[in-house]
Amino acid sequence: MAPLVDYSDSADEADELHEPQPAPKRRKLSLNKAVPTLPASFFSLYATNVRTAAEDDPSLHGGRVRQVAHKEGNWPTHIYLEWYPQERHEKDIDFMIKSAQQADANVHSFLRSNLGVQLPLHISLSAPLVLETEQKDAFQQAVKDAIRDPGVRSFIVSPVSVDWVPNSDKSRYFLVLKLTRPPNNDLNKLLRACNACARRYKLQELYQAAEPELSPNLETRTTESKDNPFHISIAWTLYKPSVSATDALKQALPAELTEASIAFDTVKLKIGNVVYDLPLLADVGG
Repeated sequence: MAPLVDYSDSADEADELHEPQPAPKRRKLSLNKAVPTLPASFFSLYATNVRTAAEDDPSLHGGRVRQVAHKEGNWPTHIYLEWYPQERHEKDIDFMIKSAQQADANVHSFLRSNLGVQLPLHISLSAPLVLETEQKDAFQQAVKDAIRDPGVRSFIVSPVSVDWVPNSDKSRYFLVLKLTRPPNNDLNKLLRACNACARRYKLQELYQAAEPELSPNLETRTTESKDNPFHISIAWTLYKPSVSATDALKQALPAELTEASIAFDTVKLKIGNVVYDLPLLADVGG
């Protein structure tokens, strides 16, 4: 690429008269300017890919079958909490996934796309829902009102262990980070609020909100004991993990990851390909 240069005002005239001119000065381009941080809402604009076909093609998704079949006029809907790990935590998670992949090639990462692009991780607050067109606006408002309840506030959790967890029919297995419970039980409060919205529209609930020991994670769909914390899926496989893949997880989590503070202050509501950011009230202790 040709360098950017500044020419004097008489440069054109000098060319016409064939008069020699001093060499132009190079314009210095600053490479040290700080790039402004993108707002969290920016990622919601590109949270999903545009559908190119109405039919489900498992070959495009590692063999996975869509849980909710596409139907014209229906809007797939999901409520969840989203987490983009910081670079140092991303490397730790990537290491654990690669360790599992070395033991079992059928393990697929939730952390990165097939092109190596970082993807957000999440905790689900709803089952896969389907809204009709006339329900979209009202449902969005209902969820917004529900999570603005004074008892539901932003919170922080940390990873405590890693494990394999199956879904209810054992058609998929998930490598998960189990999490501490927020002091004010905010995850279950959010779950109850979102289940109430689903119940109002006669949609499927994610667990029974009256049982706080249940984990609000879409993929697992299993009842967990009170001793098991909430968790975030970081990888998946269609097959029961091999013994070697399971043994690979017996190593302790990196200390840097167990010390991570994962803050959630916004609920994501995805309707179709549109994602709405619904902020939580600030933690009174923060």
